[in-house]
Amino acid sequence: MDLLNHLEVYINAQKGVGFNAFVFSTGMIVAAILLHFFGTSQLALGLRNGTFIIGIILIAMGVGLRISQEGILKEKKALYQQDKVGFQRVEIERMTKVKNNYPKAQAIMSGLVALSLVGFLLIKSPVWQGISLSFTVFFVGNIIMEAFSYLSIVSYFQTLTN
Repeated sequence: MDLLNHLEVYINAQKGVGFNAFVFSTGMIVAAILLHFFGTSQLALGLRNGTFIIGIILIAMGVGLRISQEGILKEKKALYQQDKVGFQRVEIERMTKVKNNYPKAQAIMSGLVALSLVGFLLIKSPVWQGISLSFTVFFVGNIIMEAFSYLSIVSYFQTLTN
């Protein structure tokens, strides 16, 4: 299998992460709808509002990821057709950055989980506590989705560098 095929596998995996974001967002929106009809407390109101807004944001993130990956694939295919050695060099540089940014991004998301939980404990308004909890779910979901993404990052990076 040549490097272009490996790139396509990587891109498809990243588009799969975009699909996961869509599935997660759908779950968040369904939760918001259920909370709208069955939630009677101020905490439920905050959860409803937070999960609905985050669900919409996640849809945009998932669609944006899929679109950006299509653009990357088109650009990299053209480079591969012109210069296979240059393609590999550019991809190693790009994927080194992507691979090295993963632990930083996970640390930031973990910090945001902790911050949103601290906010939940310190905030006295049940509505804002609900919003804080919805952010906690959002950040934990991102940690999980990025973990799936990282598997394809490492696999593609190893192919490029071997």
